[in-house]
Amino acid sequence: MLPSRLRTGLVLPGVTVALTPARAVTSRLRRRYRERYRERYRFPGLLFGIDALIIALVVTIFGIGVWLSLWQPQDQSGMRLVFSSPPIVTATTIAFEAKISAQDGRVHPDVRLRWVLPAGTEIVSSAPQIDTRNEVLIGDVLPGEEVHARVAVRLFLPPGSARIGFQVRSGEELLSGEEVRPIVGSAVHLKSVFVSDRSLDTRQVLSLHNQGNSSLACLHVQTDGAIPDRQDARIVYGTFFPVQADAVFDNVGPGDERFVSVYQATYARLMCDGVELGRMVLPAFTSAPPSQSVATASLSPSTPGHITTLNVSSSQPLRVLVYHPLLQQAERGRRWFDVASGTTQITLPLDTGKKVVGIPNTTPRWMAWLTRSTSEGVELVRAYDAPITTPMSVQTEARYYAASGGQIGAGPLPPRIGQVTRYWVQWKIPPTETDLSKIEVRASLPTGVSFTGQKALPNGGEFVEEGDQLVWRIPFLAATDEDTTAAFEVSLAPTQDMRDRVPLLLEAAQVTALENRSDVMINVRASSVDTSLPTDEKGKNQGWVK
Repeated sequence: MLPSRLRTGLVLPGVTVALTPARAVTSRLRRRYRERYRERYRFPGLLFGIDALIIALVVTIFGIGVWLSLWQPQDQSGMRLVFSSPPIVTATTIAFEAKISAQDGRVHPDVRLRWVLPAGTEIVSSAPQIDTRNEVLIGDVLPGEEVHARVAVRLFLPPGSARIGFQVRSGEELLSGEEVRPIVGSAVHLKSVFVSDRSLDTRQVLSLHNQGNSSLACLHVQTDGAIPDRQDARIVYGTFFPVQADAVFDNVGPGDERFVSVYQATYARLMCDGVELGRMVLPAFTSAPPSQSVATASLSPSTPGHITTLNVSSSQPLRVLVYHPLLQQAERGRRWFDVASGTTQITLPLDTGKKVVGIPNTTPRWMAWLTRSTSEGVELVRAYDAPITTPMSVQTEARYYAASGGQIGAGPLPPRIGQVTRYWVQWKIPPTETDLSKIEVRASLPTGVSFTGQKALPNGGEFVEEGDQLVWRIPFLAATDEDTTAAFEVSLAPTQDMRDRVPLLLEAAQVTALENRSDVMINVRASSVDTSLPTDEKGKNQGWVK
């Protein structure tokens, strides 16, 4: 019998190779044990064992983490779902789509899809119809068939990412998963209307602009400063934190822009239903003493359809940024004007064909920012604003014949010297957007014209003659979709110097009214009227005195 290598004391080469690293490790451990533990601690063996155990636990946990990251669970469902969406933009309507198909060659009956949407999601529409559990009925999915489900949503989420999950169920079969998509931006933007290098004004005007495709009724701007009440928003102050103020915007439509002024604020947050959509850090500016003021301005209340002016007094040339929603040749209502030193009046070129978007219970405003150039850059000198009132006008017309064609005047037509011709004059106030009080229309009677005492007041009020003036007063006029009118009769007795002329029947009227929402007095003028009767189809062009 041949002797074995073990019996002769010989070691197999493979064993030698395997034991060599182990011997090196144990030798190193023994050396570290002698150096670090045996001669330094009372119980070196115990401490060494504890440290070795901790190292083993760390290595084990690390290994489990690596295994979990590399492990791919086996999909137990024979269905497949492909999710798609546009880039995630908050505060506007976007659509999610799920494509469901059978990949195992079987029919999957009564398939249902449940959308697992993040908190702060508003569902706008769905196809198929979605129920209160965010679930839709897909029906049977056949082999080779692809079924689509779509849901339109508005997401109100802070910056970051959106996690959209789904669960597809067919009987006991379940396919679930989720997609995490980055939020690339918001459809609603909050920014300073005017950004300067320095400012002598502690007020900053912020613009809230809805660039999305949906009307939003949840938006408000929150700040730690003060917000004056004269805004196009409802102002609410914090109950527990009095320094916190909110400007609440009831409805901001697609493309709409709203403004809010904040004083001595360090930040402004754009909020929707408790979710912060964005935040601005505001610079701290200190107001200059009155003696350092280089310019002042006065803004007239703006009544659409009538002249609006800006008066600037300055000791040096300035540039003035004006915002008015009806301003012509302007970018989103903003336009620059150059102003020389001294006193300058700017008459704003307004578009009379446009309409200011009304906001319930608020007063829209127009604004002006006075700026100058300094060695440090552009400096904001002062910011001003003034209300934009409801459109208000009075239309004047005179008639000899009614619109129906019947004669309502009396006397010769054309008028004749030495004879009296009577006409009916009407004042008409078109519909207004807000309630008005203390309305007064006042006009003078020209030479040769007198009031006969005949009048018709279908909408009430008082009509009197005061000296050579006719006055129509209405104590209160509610916002209405109907015209408000007053009609009265005047008589003309032409004199010799009126021969071959078209005499006036009534001078231009001065109109005043108090707008209740803004407590601003509106002042406008109504046109004069003469015997040419341009709106009287039968009587017009017969105003020359014979």
